[in-house]
Amino acid sequence: MRKLAVLGLALALVFSLAAVAAAAPLFTISTNLSDFASCTLQEFDDTTLNPGVSVVSTNGYIDTTLDQWVDFVNGYEPATTTWSFATPITGFGGFFDLNPEGIGSGIHISADGYDVGDITANGFWGFFSTEPLSTVMFSNVPTGQDHFYMDDMRYCPVPVPPAVWLLGSGLLGLMGLRRKLKA
Repeated sequence: MRKLAVLGLALALVFSLAAVAAAAPLFTISTNLSDFASCTLQEFDDTTLNPGVSVVSTNGYIDTTLDQWVDFVNGYEPATTTWSFATPITGFGGFFDLNPEGIGSGIHISADGYDVGDITANGFWGFFSTEPLSTVMFSNVPTGQDHFYMDDMRYCPVPVPPAVWLLGSGLLGLMGLRRKLKA
């Protein structure tokens, strides 16, 4: 009977966590670099990305002479750039130059398939999410195009909450106590 109660409690916990994880994220846009002070910096001074960061891009590349990400997204032929993170993130941003070769129409940003917003001006632009995310995609705004540079990309990995460490150590302690009582 006791095993059934523990199993029922464990299943309830799993389903409640799944329900929370399935919630659609809410996004907060920020143009203030200081909001991202505690986030991880990805510089583009060489072609090496930080561990756990990857990118798939139709036209983008790291230009080591400019120390920037150089990219082109347009509405006439599909062109996107998707940044992926092995550790989920709750924030993403960077310095954007939207008109290195003339005025463009902006960049559309989505994260894990959810629309975040459009970057339509030069300078720092970023967002925070209420839910962990693993991908950020750049695409064109509808029927538009943009050739852009991005510098000093920042992303905010989800920290492991102290409650998880406490729960894990408590479970290990209970397992140790159970073994001791059985012996």
